[in-house]
Amino acid sequence: MSLEVYWEEHRPVVELGGVLDRESVPGIRKVLLRLVKAKGIEDLRIDLAEVDRMDTSGVAMLVEVLRVLSARKGKVHLTNPSEAATRMIRLARLNGVFEQGASGAGPQRRDSRG
Repeated sequence: MSLEVYWEEHRPVVELGGVLDRESVPGIRKVLLRLVKAKGIEDLRIDLAEVDRMDTSGVAMLVEVLRVLSARKGKVHLTNPSEAATRMIRLARLNGVFEQGASGAGPQRRDSRG
């Protein structure tokens, strides 16, 4: 599991990679919720290009982050979803719930592993 956070145009971009399952998700979830709550973020981009495998706990984590931001009229943008991530999002019938698309990622990386 890998997690990297950097800022682009005053909003955070989170790059996730590896396996998102019941063992890795609690740590990632903690970092994501701390980020969106503590900083008052309203838009969050999550890059899923490097996700090798994802189970229902990964989907549940994304939904929880979306709920927190939706309460503030915010959005979660899923960018570059891997085949594994796309498959789980479709199986959960959530492909219309998240903003999705390609990334225009730029520099300003700040490593934040959790």
